[in-house]
Amino acid sequence: MRPNSSVVGVVLVSISIALLWWLTRAKSGASQVLGSRAREADSFQTRVCWWLSVFTLLGIGPNSALDLWWADPMSALAISAFVVKEGREAWREQSC
Repeated sequence: MRPNSSVVGVVLVSISIALLWWLTRAKSGASQVLGSRAREADSFQTRVCWWLSVFTLLGIGPNSALDLWWADPMSALAISAFVVKEGREAWREQSC
């Protein structure tokens, strides 16, 4: 069964990418001003969400525009690899 996509989904993910990028930069700046490790960690989490949105758009964008149905499952595999990598790094790092 081929994955479906919609213009609404592409638009929402695109808006999410723009807003998450702005929010990441704002949180990062606030963490430096405040010297807050918790705010720094929050900024990092927002950056991870930004990457997940980018991977999502790389899956649904080509599927919507060019009917490349396989782009969506490939994006899911990339997200899975990214999550495993981030999980391994988080496991080794010092917590806030």
